[in-house]
Amino acid sequence: MKLRTRLSLFIFLFGLSLCAQTMLDTTYFDSPIKHEIILAGSFGELRASHFHAGLDIKPLKFNTSGDSLFVAAPGYISRIKIQTGGYGRVLYVDHPNGYTSVYAHMLEFQDTIEQYIQKMQLASQSYEIDIYPQKGKINLPRGAFIGLLGNSGRSYGSHLHFEIRNTISETPINPMLFGIGPSDSIAPNVSSVSIHGLSPDHQETHFSNYPTRKMSEGKYTISDGSVSIPAWRIGILLQGWDEMDGASNKNGIYKIQMSVDDTLQYIVTVDSINWEETSYIKSHVDYADKKKNKRTAVRCYPMPGNLLSIYDSTAHNGIIPIYSSSAREIKIKASDFSGNNSTIEFDVLRNSTMIGSNSTFEKLIKYDSPIDFKLGSCHMSLDAMALDRNLYFNYSESREKNQTIYSIHRDRSPLYKPIKITIPIENIDSSLFQKLCVVLIEEDGDLTSKGGLILGDSLYFETKVFGDYKLHIDTISPSIIPIQTSLKADLLFTVKDDISDVTINAYLDDKWIISPYKILDHTLLIPRNIIGSDHQRLTIITTDVKGNKSEYSLLLTE
Repeated sequence: MKLRTRLSLFIFLFGLSLCAQTMLDTTYFDSPIKHEIILAGSFGELRASHFHAGLDIKPLKFNTSGDSLFVAAPGYISRIKIQTGGYGRVLYVDHPNGYTSVYAHMLEFQDTIEQYIQKMQLASQSYEIDIYPQKGKINLPRGAFIGLLGNSGRSYGSHLHFEIRNTISETPINPMLFGIGPSDSIAPNVSSVSIHGLSPDHQETHFSNYPTRKMSEGKYTISDGSVSIPAWRIGILLQGWDEMDGASNKNGIYKIQMSVDDTLQYIVTVDSINWEETSYIKSHVDYADKKKNKRTAVRCYPMPGNLLSIYDSTAHNGIIPIYSSSAREIKIKASDFSGNNSTIEFDVLRNSTMIGSNSTFEKLIKYDSPIDFKLGSCHMSLDAMALDRNLYFNYSESREKNQTIYSIHRDRSPLYKPIKITIPIENIDSSLFQKLCVVLIEEDGDLTSKGGLILGDSLYFETKVFGDYKLHIDTISPSIIPIQTSLKADLLFTVKDDISDVTINAYLDDKWIISPYKILDHTLLIPRNIIGSDHQRLTIITTDVKGNKSEYSLLLTE
């Protein structure tokens, strides 16, 4: 089946699912907390590399763990996952109505569940586990206590990340459609508008950003209500956020509509997000502007390689031809789930000073075709639909401290799928091959390992980030730094590697123990309650991906 046919079928089925969502039962699920819902993050909110798939519910007391959590509807536990990053300690509950509720970043589980998990961790000698209990093994009645709100995994503060998913497809659906959410009487805030001049194949020939000017409550414009752009056609981007009652967090905007001369040209509504589509956020927003200026602006014109299904297919593509003789009247409405609206209106004329696109490049890569090519000493390949538009690819090689630096298209174009790269291994003794990897040179000079597979006299790797790369011999062991070693409280250590992830094992007198690790701040915790009063030796062993090992030992005494 061809890609476009599969896509059309998916959009058709997805459209049917959205129609069904208009009839969702708003009484089936209860709130997972007993206090008022106040959000730290909304469904569909624009994160760095994904759409937020649930509601981030704040604790009763600011940034304090320990609030009791309750299952939102009767069901059974279908999955329990513990990880150092991601959702941390997370529980999945399947319900008879065909949906799954998800409770992430938990501090701890209800005693029976906790004992079950610890048994599994000890058996596998791994803190990280991912288990699928047999259907009906752990049944939960409506409102059953399941554990405590926490800050585990990739979480910057105590909260509950709560999701409702379609059980079969695992597609997250906005919990507000089921009647779970906060009160909201505040209209979205619109902070700026960006305008791109565009070539026929969506290359940017011009960029302007305009802070908004508030005319009255919920009414905005830019400049003096009219701007001129040196381009034949434009795309418009909107930066803004939604505030809700009881919190000052900048949450995501639920719906954006753009009209041109009173004709709808673009509609996006965030009711559900398919996991397979979430990487398209790099094209839904201006990825380059976000990386450079920390500004998150939504494109009101989907790129040709952007296959997100959240756009209204009946609207036009959002590309606006502009004229020097007559202004185009632009109106954008931003709406939250509760129906509060803000609008921004302005006119656009074509400026007589036209600007062409930059034509300096080494290779034209078409977004809808696979490609395999070589530039310099680097061999590369890219699958079809890995880009959001045609790419005018740049490449160069340079020498630094007797090493080759491979500059692989250094601008901030997004990649949905990895580019596959093979580079030669030069001037490296074969005895060091086991420590060899390729690293991305970050903008601040830090190195991030991208691994690599040795193929003869070359190293193969995959990456979703354009930038500067080089070969690297990793011989540095992870560090283990004691933070708190008094037996009056939990023991804390900082454990991290300079370029890669680590595996950690902790032992009391050679017996493996459960030792939670939070990858976000590299904090290893040894719970005080597992340490007896007798003299015991604590040993921590950590290993990076290249086998470099560190060991820390401490005799524990009262």
